[in-house]
Amino acid sequence: PINQAALNLIRLLSAYQLQKADVSHDLLSPFWSASTKESDARAMLDAKMREKLPMQFTLQRFMEFAEQQHDNGLGISGLLTHLRAASAVPTKKAMPSNWAQILTNLLTALNWPGERNISSLEYQAVNAWKKALQQMAKLDVLGKTLSIAEAAHLIQQICTEQVFQAETEHESAIQILGIMEALSAPVDAMWCMNMNDHIWPPPARPNPLLPASIQRAAALPNADNSVQAAFAATIHQRLLHSAKHIVFSSSKTEGESQLRASPLMKDVVMIEADMPLAETLAEQLSHAGNADLTTIDDHIAPAVQVGDHVSGGTGLLKAQAICPAWAFYQYRLAAKALKTPTSGLDSMERGSLVHDVLERFWRKRHFADLRDMSEADFSQALIAAIQSTLQAFAAESSVASPTVLELEHERLSKLIGDWLQFEKTRGVAFNIVACEAEKQVQICGIEVTLKIDRIHQLESGGLVFVDYKTGQIPKTKSWGEDRITEPQLPIYAAFYAEDIAQVAGVYFGMVKIAEHAFSGVGEENFEAEPDKRKPAFTKAFIDWQHLLMHWKTSIEEIAEEIKAGESAVRFNDESELVYCEVIPLLRLPERKLQFERFQGEKA
Repeated sequence: PINQAALNLIRLLSAYQLQKADVSHDLLSPFWSASTKESDARAMLDAKMREKLPMQFTLQRFMEFAEQQHDNGLGISGLLTHLRAASAVPTKKAMPSNWAQILTNLLTALNWPGERNISSLEYQAVNAWKKALQQMAKLDVLGKTLSIAEAAHLIQQICTEQVFQAETEHESAIQILGIMEALSAPVDAMWCMNMNDHIWPPPARPNPLLPASIQRAAALPNADNSVQAAFAATIHQRLLHSAKHIVFSSSKTEGESQLRASPLMKDVVMIEADMPLAETLAEQLSHAGNADLTTIDDHIAPAVQVGDHVSGGTGLLKAQAICPAWAFYQYRLAAKALKTPTSGLDSMERGSLVHDVLERFWRKRHFADLRDMSEADFSQALIAAIQSTLQAFAAESSVASPTVLELEHERLSKLIGDWLQFEKTRGVAFNIVACEAEKQVQICGIEVTLKIDRIHQLESGGLVFVDYKTGQIPKTKSWGEDRITEPQLPIYAAFYAEDIAQVAGVYFGMVKIAEHAFSGVGEENFEAEPDKRKPAFTKAFIDWQHLLMHWKTSIEEIAEEIKAGESAVRFNDESELVYCEVIPLLRLPERKLQFERFQGEKA
């Protein structure tokens, strides 16, 4: 790793365009610059870089970005100092021997191998790096000058071809070896895996540059199956005498294919008893004899006290309804996943642009304005909304190039133009009350910030809440259940208006090419007879007001759970965790294993 870090740093200085993932890896490396003092700040720089920079950028652009973050209070002065020092090292075309010294100067300027004291293994690796540079210096005999990119490629090739095995004080208790390495010395026990007939004996692979008949006649290795069988039989006998305890295992299936064991295993006794399963660390520690250990329930977190702030808004209540542990880790402990680098705009950014364009279009406009617009006025208003949106986005972030923004302009013009024509054709008259409306409400003592894409008022006076969606239609089945796992719109309906009777409906506005629709429920759904109502969950409620009261009660029960600290790993459908950013903290594989073993004990 210490030498790989050196190669990565050389590529950092030699590449014309840097890849965001490579720079992220370098920032988290402990082998250069102020790696101990600034480790947290460099991790924060990595997180900000994932949000603000495009997939590819130059070293100069990265340094400018890092300087901006430093000016904003991020403590990365050492990192900037070392990058500036390395950038000042001359890197013109030179002979290989000169490059050996230049690369050393570059790494010294970057403070490689870091602040901390290196271990014995790392010290040996650094010495191997110096030998690689010495090999590079000997290539002056070729009489060719190299650019920095060529020098970086050359030293990478030399390191790849160099055999390195560090001296160790202690042998590892468990070694994973190839079939030939396993014969080097006797061991206490051995487990030979993949002993299937298509793998052992190994299939013949004759040299394609020599006549096959000559290879078979000379019994060369890999010449034919008989040679391979004889070779495997010899190795197999050695394996049988390499340890006191030996286990051979083979796979029964691979995908849908049935596999067979190697014929060399025919005389090996089959193990009849079940192999003991490996125990988790928790299971090992909980064995009898550990009297000092205390068992506690880990599904209750500290209760929310009066005056405590819990961030997350409607997302917090949704996560709590799906899996309480998700809500606790992601919202109360503020754990979240880093943004995954993408080329251009990701789906979340594209969705945000759609929201922003629609908000700008509806400013100071109502349905009557859309209905009465001429085609030219409509086109002009839409283009103005798109342009102001993209300009604001470009001023905040540089993740998208001008070309990408041009393509996005075309997409938004087509998508939102079609959506607005759909609304016009639909003919439901309304007046806009607010777009991107924010309001803080108290739900059982928990402050929740509501941000509603659109609120409009019907001719009847009722308020309708609309949440734009550009992806899949959210599942609303849980709206009729005690535990609402898609609570965003029900929260708006139950807690936004001072008088719940003012609310006339809640809908997802599905802004999708050729799939425009409003999906939701409102007063009009209760005009039909109960047996004929849609969606199906509305059949269980007398009228619209009873459904609103059900939503209010259900959401308040979820809020009470949060206040009490309920944080168990409990969910009905694992597919609902698709947007959970803290899945590793839920330890699902371990819990499944414990559940399976518990069921086995009961059986």
